[in-house]
Amino acid sequence: MEWHSFTHTYIRSLHTYTHTCIQAYMYNYMSTSHTYSFTYLHMYLQHNLHYWLPVQELEIFNSHTNKIECIIWECLCTHLDYTIKCAIGI
Repeated sequence: MEWHSFTHTYIRSLHTYTHTCIQAYMYNYMSTSHTYSFTYLHMYLQHNLHYWLPVQELEIFNSHTNKIECIIWECLCTHLDYTIKCAIGI
């Protein structure tokens, strides 16, 4: 699979998981007690979320980043290996 296709696949997964995690946080379906950090991803999301999320969810992300950033990170880590394997056809 070409790099462009892989990047597109990853970005779609990132969007889906970010959206899902924020929705889950809104409805208290996931724990917000973690204290993990992911500086790089946080910086990346800060600059790109406005392309992906409705205004309401973006406001929630910006005001509750410390509580939900670990949830997003954990979900992405869980899914990343699978995404890569699918993208390269393993």
